[in-house]
Amino acid sequence: MQAWEEFLQKQEDLLGKQTVNQWLRSLKILHFDATNLYLEAADAFHMLWFEEHMRPLIKTHLLNNNSRTIKVHIHVPDNAVNKKNDKIQHLAVFSPVADKLDPIATLANFVPAKANEVVMRLCCELTGVDPVSLRFTSSVPNLAACNPIFLWGKPGTGKTHLLMALTHLFCQRGLKALFVRAETFTEHVISAIRSSEMQKFRAIYRHVDALLIDNVHVFMRKDATQEELFHLFNTLHLSSKQIILSSNTPPSQLEEIEPRLISRFEWGIVLQLNELTEIERKKLLVHCCKIRNFPLTEKICSFLVHTFSNNHSLLRAFEALLLRLYLKDKNFKPGKLQLGQVEAILADLIQFEQKKTLNKDTILLAVASYFDIDSAEIIGKSQSQRHTFPRQISIYLCRTLLKLSFIQIGKIFSRDHSTAVTAVKQIKIKLENRDKELQEALKQIEAIAVASLDKEVAIPGVLTNDRNSDHYFIKS
Repeated sequence: MQAWEEFLQKQEDLLGKQTVNQWLRSLKILHFDATNLYLEAADAFHMLWFEEHMRPLIKTHLLNNNSRTIKVHIHVPDNAVNKKNDKIQHLAVFSPVADKLDPIATLANFVPAKANEVVMRLCCELTGVDPVSLRFTSSVPNLAACNPIFLWGKPGTGKTHLLMALTHLFCQRGLKALFVRAETFTEHVISAIRSSEMQKFRAIYRHVDALLIDNVHVFMRKDATQEELFHLFNTLHLSSKQIILSSNTPPSQLEEIEPRLISRFEWGIVLQLNELTEIERKKLLVHCCKIRNFPLTEKICSFLVHTFSNNHSLLRAFEALLLRLYLKDKNFKPGKLQLGQVEAILADLIQFEQKKTLNKDTILLAVASYFDIDSAEIIGKSQSQRHTFPRQISIYLCRTLLKLSFIQIGKIFSRDHSTAVTAVKQIKIKLENRDKELQEALKQIEAIAVASLDKEVAIPGVLTNDRNSDHYFIKS
């Protein structure tokens, strides 16, 4: 049917080819005539999506040669309906529960890195807070001046903490602000669709002054959620409502997120939250001890900061220390704690942290994984291009990331140090010439190496719920 095909092509320009293929071209055409089109959806979910997103467009965009509207009839096969009816009694009524805000996740309790001062100033300006006293000024919050605001950084850099702090301040200003984790948002979308309560869902999410979504990278491969987020984003943006998002990566590096969403994430301002330096992490730990009323000696603080290399692992260790001491003796006095006790209590975490340190084996395994070869072949004698190029990259990374001398590198790869010098020079020349294949390889290899280090393990006496992992402080 030509009119239907033309309609689909128009939707491709608006929604993108991927969305049209998934939701519209997958509809089965059963029959058609000059004024009617009969379609079959795969299931009730499929039909509901059509009714919600396409039905309003049919009257004005699906016309025959006489400019008359073609009426679309859509149904679900009986077997799909029966399956749906069998399950419907088990489905709960849509009653979304908002994510709770941590009362100590405030701007006053946030310890920013010096490199994050721009982010802090923006947060203060956005909420009408004096950056020094952190008290409200007489000025009205300047919402939607930068829209959206996209904050990204590694786990533990304080993204969740900042989003909660901003939500607190918006609410104190009398604004209707909604903080939600990406996982929760997805649960709400699915629950609303299954219970046919999309209007209720939209009434909640589209009538806010500020929407703050944490960890949007979680939306990867969640097509229905991305579809709903796309329309929600457009509605709020057109209404000049503030949108604030966070992720572990910048928008350009988000994987399996629709391009139209990524482009919208970049409409406003994209800011990175950098990790704290060792001195700043010590300040963070001291502040955390003060909030929990659990002072640690200078020696113990220095040990923890030096042993645990980032905010996430440091606060995880501090949390484990408090929890394990409490389980052992509820009346324990922190002033009696000795460094030897800390080392014994956190022995497993210390060992785990040491294994997480980037080393030659991590690099070799990451390179081997990327090129789909064995790590032994990288340090072997083969001179084929399949092995020499990965070997050059491995040598280059050992030099730049591990800061090893050429003599040390030569020993690792069983070669003369001059071979290592040559390999590094060759990689540098390619980078200077902007070799895209090499740039992509280095990017992916580093990601593989970091991912292998960041894998969580279940350790007794440690809360492993990662949904709160980005807080700078933990509840008492």
